[in-house]
Amino acid sequence: MRYTGRILTLVIVALALAGALQPAEAQLSDGVSVLVKISVDPSVGGTAIGAASGTVDGVPASIQEASWTDTHSQQSPLFEGGVGIRAGDFAEILGLFNYGRAGANADAIGDIGGEPLFASFDNYQFWGLEGGVRLRPVSGVGPYVVATGGFRRVNEIRARLSTASGGIRTVTGYDASAVPSFSVGGGMLFGDNGFAMGFEVAVRYAGAPATPGDQALAPASGAGARWSLPIGLVFRF
Repeated sequence: MRYTGRILTLVIVALALAGALQPAEAQLSDGVSVLVKISVDPSVGGTAIGAASGTVDGVPASIQEASWTDTHSQQSPLFEGGVGIRAGDFAEILGLFNYGRAGANADAIGDIGGEPLFASFDNYQFWGLEGGVRLRPVSGVGPYVVATGGFRRVNEIRARLSTASGGIRTVTGYDASAVPSFSVGGGMLFGDNGFAMGFEVAVRYAGAPATPGDQALAPASGAGARWSLPIGLVFRF
């Protein structure tokens, strides 16, 4: 009987401890969420190629200024994932990883020796880390605004130059670089604290990658910073 009584006492204590711990676990799950965003991220501004003039292998050449919209307007997926930590009734602190690219176009960019000069670029491809804040209703769903900032690691971008006569030369436009990035936007979530989904629209900026020191053409204007407009779906768990 004493053995049975001890077992019963331990069961009661265990149940009491479980009941005491449950609110703390619920509070933790309510305070931390997982965020996933899947977007298209088209280029909308910034100069990809600065106007330049000089010589290539002794031949006079000139390059026209072109925007990222001109050079990289193909498929542009963007994936973001991370966590949100509740900071008060109306805000969440965000930590996000992002990965994306913008597909390149083949385009005429100037002339060399009197012939049109064409360039086929590498994709603008990157990964990055950002932190920020999301301001939202007490319920966690509904309309919200978001701002983030951090850095982005942009891959090397090369260009294969060619003319109508068939001459081809590969040059490096930008070295692989870490650049500052930030975004501001807003969206709408539908659901509850357990699961919500919705949409988000933002404006995103990324700084100019480093340029090689041995460029044949001396740039006459700055280039490299990119503006984009990510539009996509948001999932919160």
